[in-house]
Amino acid sequence: MAKGIMIIDGICVPFDGEKNVLAVVRKAGIDIPTFCYYSDLSVYGACRMCMVEDTKTGKIEASCSMEPRDGMSIAQAVENVNRLKEKGKIRSIGVSNFTLEMLQEARQYGQIDVVQPCYNLLWRYIDRDLLPYCTEEGIGVIPYSTLAQGLLTGKFKPDTPITGGRSRAALFQPGVYEKCLKVADFLVEVGKQYGVTATQVCINWLVNNKNLTAPIVGGTDKRHAEQNIQALNFTLSQEDYDRIDAYSREFCSQMPEYVLFFNTEVKGE
Repeated sequence: MAKGIMIIDGICVPFDGEKNVLAVVRKAGIDIPTFCYYSDLSVYGACRMCMVEDTKTGKIEASCSMEPRDGMSIAQAVENVNRLKEKGKIRSIGVSNFTLEMLQEARQYGQIDVVQPCYNLLWRYIDRDLLPYCTEEGIGVIPYSTLAQGLLTGKFKPDTPITGGRSRAALFQPGVYEKCLKVADFLVEVGKQYGVTATQVCINWLVNNKNLTAPIVGGTDKRHAEQNIQALNFTLSQEDYDRIDAYSREFCSQMPEYVLFFNTEVKGE
């Protein structure tokens, strides 16, 4: 177990056996905000609230995953990021996977310009609170996993092998997966009316969602990128846009509130 003395925001703090900088900071009674850290679990580091800067190297990282070293000098990073923005070295400050409560807490330490949540036609938890809040406060929303790891492309079938990270994801679990395929089949049928794919219907719907800034859409090659761009070459009628919205909302209303896309943990359980 390492031991020594660290300098935290100009204060000398001894440590002896603490496994990360966050634990040392807490022992010293210094407040660094964090939401996802729990000492009995492996470090996840999703919230990015506990960022600190090593003042000797200039490196910024999550204090929950930073190992303490004798002579290390750190400073809280949120204020430093704000100064970088003031100097024009960065243009915007963003956060990812934040709940509304996390975002409101983060805004006490500095301006947040954009959020990056998981959002798609099968995963719309942020509709309840985060999305209306960001719309009202003028905070950009750039969602990821907009095709639900391919589930909304119409390419998955009941007998498609589910491997890799998808095998751990909530929407790919037996009982839920089959319901997701029905949503994908619905999008395929909508796409046929316009001569486009289910993927292009999804992208078009997201682009025209007035509460979103822009969707992040993945692709594995040039062909996918070109097909994704073609999603902008047609216009969903308002009737079809609303029909997709209603079908999606009905599906989502029947789902438990999962904590993260890539596991099956349900909030509050």
